[in-house]
Amino acid sequence: MNLESSITLQEIFSLLSSFRTWIILTHQKPDGDAVGAASSLAVYGMEHGKNIRWGGVDPLPTTYSFLPLADQYEIFPHINELLPFPEKTAVISLDTSNLERSVPGLEIVQGKHPIFNIDHHGDNTRYGDYNYIDESASSLGEILWHMFHLANAQYDYNTAMGLYTAIITDSGKFSFSSTSPRTHQAAAELLQKGVSPSDLNHKIFYSQPVESVHLWGKAFARVQLIVDDRASLSWLSLQDFSQLGSSPADTEGLVNELLRVKGAEFAVLLVEEQDQVRVSLRSRGDISAREIAQQFGGGGHIQAAGCHIEAALTEAIAIITESVKEAMQ
Repeated sequence: MNLESSITLQEIFSLLSSFRTWIILTHQKPDGDAVGAASSLAVYGMEHGKNIRWGGVDPLPTTYSFLPLADQYEIFPHINELLPFPEKTAVISLDTSNLERSVPGLEIVQGKHPIFNIDHHGDNTRYGDYNYIDESASSLGEILWHMFHLANAQYDYNTAMGLYTAIITDSGKFSFSSTSPRTHQAAAELLQKGVSPSDLNHKIFYSQPVESVHLWGKAFARVQLIVDDRASLSWLSLQDFSQLGSSPADTEGLVNELLRVKGAEFAVLLVEEQDQVRVSLRSRGDISAREIAQQFGGGGHIQAAGCHIEAALTEAIAIITESVKEAMQ
């Protein structure tokens, strides 16, 4: 286990139980792991008498609108939107490796209210007052399940639904190398709580709007093979989104599909934004996606990482192609 933490999960659970208000924050462009885990913690806290506010700087992806308390998810452009905090408030930052990926201004809270930083990214900067980082975990959902499990906490179906959503999305439906016996142990216990794998599988993976399907088709049609056909690369422009009536949230999971290409050990998806290009990287070999992302101020996991490049789309394609070539040679 690759575990670097200043506190145990049992201690985190005990400390959180002593606070009256929980502010639960997700990272920018939240994925299934972030919102599933946050939803589960929000449900658990509310059912145990806590005052709950949960959200992040970006909207909740519509794919996850089925999650419990989704209607209470809030968009926080800046931490000032939440101030002043009530007494006995804990800030819980989930699945967020650094302050830059969280709600802007979170540093204002440091030293005034405790920040619980719970994550599974190896490049986490340990910005919290309490940091629990377990890179061996398949997902943040697995970590929260483990916390509840160790604390013998009583939770119901609604909490279990969020945890299972988090685990199944970030483990690649239990296919990524981070999937472990503990991952399956968590899933088994969540099924005992009443979670239906077929129901959640349908809601998460088989409910794409037709605009999203068309967007994916654009990306698939542009797939290029680079580095002696060992890596696949594709891209989407701002014009693609406007023409198809889709949104950037519709790209979640798309980069994983680029690894379907025969012989591809690495995948790159570039998505044009207003003043930069978002780059998603995936690896199923020995090449570290995180090391490539860190060249551009990004980060993540060894097999899944991301970054932004401040350049025109065509230039960004050339830049990241060269970086991938250097890493794979």
